[in-house]
Amino acid sequence: MLNFYGKTFTSRLLIGSALYPSPAIMQAAIRASGANIVTVSLRRESAGGKTGDAFWSLIRELDVTVLRTPPAAAACARR
Repeated sequence: MLNFYGKTFTSRLLIGSALYPSPAIMQAAIRASGANIVTVSLRRESAGGKTGDAFWSLIRELDVTVLRTPPAAAACARR
């Protein structure tokens, strides 16, 4: 068990939301991992329009906690 700010998570695994070949594969990978926490770049979080709305819709369906990270800390920035 992991506790952050009074919230208990059953998994200690954090998984990122970047670099998946498609949104469907990202969603399937997050589900398969069993992670309760997903990291999301602040750059992606602020994306609006159809692409941003579709991304957040997928994340909401997963019922996970989102950990917002600055773009420099995201794995996609470390290529």
